[in-house]
Amino acid sequence: GMQMMKRYDAALRAYGMAHVMDVEDPVVGFHIAECLVALGRRAGARTALEAVVEVAGDEPRHSEMKQRAQAVMDLMRSQEEKA
Repeated sequence: GMQMMKRYDAALRAYGMAHVMDVEDPVVGFHIAECLVALGRRAGARTALEAVVEVAGDEPRHSEMKQRAQAVMDLMRSQEEKA
């Protein structure tokens, strides 16, 4: 587990840098969200996913990313309702 966690932290740092460099790319935000989910940081993941949806906006080239982010948020919500 520890090595995996370290890798997620490193990934988050790398994605964080990429995100600062290209705020217009929702793909980066989506990967950040995936890392946060893996770390069990669900609130942070939700914030990242909301940002993905926002950044994607109505851009046709980002529509797939937007749908994926929306799907993950819906899944997280349904898991919380069951808990």
